Amino acid sequence: MDKQTVSAKTKTEQASADDIRAEMARFEKFIESAFKRLSKQVEILEAIEASVESKIANLERLMHVNDCLSSQPSESNRRYEVVALARRGLKIDEIADILGITQGEVELILNLNF
Repeated sequence: MDKQTVSAKTKTEQASADDIRAEMARFEKFIESAFKRLSKQVEILEAIEASVESKIANLERLMHVNDCLSSQPSESNRRYEVVALARRGLKIDEIADILGITQGEVELILNLNF
């Protein structure tokens, strides 16, 4: 090979290498930009996760409070329930079964309220 051919080949290889470097630089910028966007998305998702966990904890606390309150109905609520069911036409034994109390308690409440 003559000197001119070698020089042309070297220039072609150099141009090709420059093109590859430029393409790699563009690719690195693209990857960097994509990584930044992904990092922001991760931050947003972490904030959402923290918010959801907080709301779940509050909901569980409220459910526990509700369970405690509903497992021990107040005397006035019990009387109201008995009277309301009686006004709907339910019999004493039906009311007792629904509310989980004795028939005697239902009769007492009804006698005191009517």
